[in-house]
Amino acid sequence: MRARAFVSSLFLAITGSVLRAGVPPTDSLRYLLPDDGVSYDEHVPEPEDFFGFQIGEWHLQHHELLAYYQALAAAAPDRVLLEEIGSTYGRKTKILLTITSPRNRGRLDAIRALNLENALGRRAAPADAPVVLWLGYSIHGNEPSGANAAPVVAYHLAAGRGPAVEGLLDRMVVLIDPFLNPDGIDRFASWSNSNRGNLPNPDPSHREHLEGWLSGRTNYYWLDLNRDWLPAVMPESRAHVATYHRWRPAVFCDFHEMSTSESYFFQPGIAEMVNPNTPADNQELTVRLAKYHAAALDEIGSIYFTGEHYDDFYIGKGSTYPDLQGTIGILFEQASARGHSQDTPNGLLKLRFAVRNQLRTSLSSLRGAAEMRRDLLAHQFKASTTAIREAAEAPSKAYAFTVPADPVRLERFADWLSLHKIHYRTLTRELVAGDTTFPAGETIVVPTSQPAFRLITAIFEKRTEFISSAFYDVSAWNMAEAFGLQWSSLPSMPAPGALGSEDLAPVSPVSFASTKPGTALAFSWTHHFAPRSAHRFFEAGARLRVAMEPFTAETSGGQVAMPAGTIVLPYGIQPIDRATIDAIASRVAEEDSVPVVNVLTSLTPSGIDIGSQSMGEFEEPGIALVVGEGASTYHAGEIWHLLDRDLAIPLSLVEADRLVAPHLDRFNTVIFSDGRFQATDSLKSWVEDGGTLVAIGTAIRGLADAGWVGIELARAEFANERKPFSSAREDAATRVIAGSIVEARLDLTHPIAFGFTNERVALMRNCEVFLKATANPYASPALYTDKPLVSGYMAEPNQKVLAGSPAVQIHQLKSGRIILMPDAPAFRSHWIGSARLLLNAIHFGPHMREVGSRPDE
Repeated sequence: MRARAFVSSLFLAITGSVLRAGVPPTDSLRYLLPDDGVSYDEHVPEPEDFFGFQIGEWHLQHHELLAYYQALAAAAPDRVLLEEIGSTYGRKTKILLTITSPRNRGRLDAIRALNLENALGRRAAPADAPVVLWLGYSIHGNEPSGANAAPVVAYHLAAGRGPAVEGLLDRMVVLIDPFLNPDGIDRFASWSNSNRGNLPNPDPSHREHLEGWLSGRTNYYWLDLNRDWLPAVMPESRAHVATYHRWRPAVFCDFHEMSTSESYFFQPGIAEMVNPNTPADNQELTVRLAKYHAAALDEIGSIYFTGEHYDDFYIGKGSTYPDLQGTIGILFEQASARGHSQDTPNGLLKLRFAVRNQLRTSLSSLRGAAEMRRDLLAHQFKASTTAIREAAEAPSKAYAFTVPADPVRLERFADWLSLHKIHYRTLTRELVAGDTTFPAGETIVVPTSQPAFRLITAIFEKRTEFISSAFYDVSAWNMAEAFGLQWSSLPSMPAPGALGSEDLAPVSPVSFASTKPGTALAFSWTHHFAPRSAHRFFEAGARLRVAMEPFTAETSGGQVAMPAGTIVLPYGIQPIDRATIDAIASRVAEEDSVPVVNVLTSLTPSGIDIGSQSMGEFEEPGIALVVGEGASTYHAGEIWHLLDRDLAIPLSLVEADRLVAPHLDRFNTVIFSDGRFQATDSLKSWVEDGGTLVAIGTAIRGLADAGWVGIELARAEFANERKPFSSAREDAATRVIAGSIVEARLDLTHPIAFGFTNERVALMRNCEVFLKATANPYASPALYTDKPLVSGYMAEPNQKVLAGSPAVQIHQLKSGRIILMPDAPAFRSHWIGSARLLLNAIHFGPHMREVGSRPDE
């Protein structure tokens, strides 16, 4: 290896002052790269020179990788374009490298435009059109072999000389996302490097291989980015989706790692578990590409498998999301060293070996795509044109969506549609479909006759029958239910005169005008940002009240009906001046789009008065979200994101062993997200003194085991007759609820339902925790319906025990309460339709007490 200092390497790469070109790779790179006669331009910095160590010797971090790609682009501008495509919550830059031949590099915009015309079915690509391929690495941060292979792939394409590279680049445009998850990559690299000794230790019990909580798999808010391609909540995902639709590559390669005991996997996966909306010839092309990967791994003696374990069903994964849209998505899974080297059943596994496998399948993907170029481009064109024809034969010609009293959610939905290039129209005339009235100006209509037909169908279908029950991920993901929309499929498109523009106008800021001598301010809890608005007042020291019953407010604009859950700020009880309150109200109206009304008199025309005892005290919540050992990373992260990022509500992330006095005294609400938690005496005393404990999903089991308040769980009864061993995996899967949409009915008079306008709520269920009803008729304000399954897989015994059982249950423990929620209310940070249940438990917990109990008990 030629040792050059980092600064010198960067300088030489930028200035191009190295004189010789056309040299063979170093001995180190000979191990990684195939022997195909390629020489390398020394004007382009070799990765191992640049970093100062061999690839695989040390885990590369984001800042090192970013510096290298910047140097690469500076040294080979005739082939390499580096673009910034986004950033992360951890303030790390996301980039995209575009590498192609000098001839193609000079006309990238024209190539991209032609490629989009072909991919969208508007005009078939000419015979000499380049094919576009995207290589995406390490969307799970603790699966590092991809991110560590990427600089070698980029170097090979940027510096390689000879037909094997130059001929390939003439026929294709290569997009490289070298780190799909920058925050996770850095978290894992820091752990692995800091626990690596001078002598690498392959012992599986060595600390380096046993990453602690929090692992590097997830992003900043602990979301699994490989499940976020469809919801696209995170900034990384929005960058991925936007980049996909800007280029519409013919092939997307998604490089992962799996269990250390495995070998190597590439698709096709389980044939029976391909999403049924996938174009028919997708799998045929996947099989053809697989032969290139097999040849590449056979050449170096690496073992592998296909057709097992992994499926193509959930459309929100990186390797499946493109499939429905004419792209061939390919998943690669390399056995992980989870460090630098580790003993495995297949022998010593080194990071460097894992990098070589990922590198070789990256190159086999390029070769396969180049040689299958015409077939891949023809598949893209056919996928869109046949989608239009299939839409003409489908029973649903459009879908209509509305959100009563919450324009922000509808705006978010419209933005989400636009991100995925799903075209929609606004409704200009009222429409009635079934039992739902869709108002003009507050309704979106999505026609199915568009190139995204298959994606639209998969997003909004309700599927409950499946060939197999062994799902790799969730079995349902209806986005209309996730947003909590009222929606309906339409057998025909509305009349042309009933449809407006192709874009929904942004939610307009509402105005607030203080009218003297008003007595109070009030705003409804139905709006998405109402909790954020309340906390703006809390931060200023205001005193808030919550209307436990509806009332009519007398305002300067007339009488306004205010539902239960309305937040009221009487001027007469405030410790801050009226001008400050009015200034906050103006911000709330402008920035949150929450209408704030000025109530002229405490004597209301109907319902409770402003000074009523039913105008309950609204205490600022002090929230502890329990994290660390035992907590589910994903579920804790989605709650953190909801409160901190979406609604700007302060909270503390607290380790379970800190749930003792005096630390507990800082909080009035403790949240156990899904996981394993111990119910301690200290926590019990805190609840008895008036605290609110919220337990979600499997966290409920710990409380049931403690027997504090008689929480009882039910179990589904499955037959245990003798079965063949070969069906064991499938049989085990039938008992699991991995992700199904269920429905419940709310008691809209209960504080847990404040802000809901419809008693029906859709929930995402991903656990087998079933609550038994209690003798208290008021303890279960949400019950699953008699036929709870809306979409997804759920075995009959699970459906039977779920039907009619509590979806929310509240137990009083002296002056405090325990609120149980078996389902994930803010699932994967995008299930905002049911997130209000959690927000209400946080904000109105003290008002959820047994009928007849006194506030001072």
